[in-house]
Amino acid sequence: MSAKTKKRAGKSRRWSARVMQRSNALDLEPNDYSFRVPPAFLKAEGKYDIRPKLKTILAPVLLLQGRQDLADEANVCEAQSLIKNSTLAFIGKCGHMPWLEQPEQTWKIVDEFLAHLPN
Repeated sequence: MSAKTKKRAGKSRRWSARVMQRSNALDLEPNDYSFRVPPAFLKAEGKYDIRPKLKTILAPVLLLQGRQDLADEANVCEAQSLIKNSTLAFIGKCGHMPWLEQPEQTWKIVDEFLAHLPN
């Protein structure tokens, strides 16, 4: 492993540890955000259409999104329409990371979903 790769991996672990320690995503600091991600995502967005693959999913799927997520709700609603055995839940006062922003509500929804799965 090159020195550059080791440095990047160490930074990633430190960043992940800091984020996981946060109880609320609103506490994130500017250094916790990579400004290179949105342009890279937008550049790649048109190249990958996973919708045909979503139709092939047979397992139960929980789709969970914060109401204040910058990702449009239409995307997750379309995903739900394509995944036959899916459940869609929204969490209010929540952005893109519900497990950090609203952990109690997130895990309540996850637990309810799992409780209704067949054994």
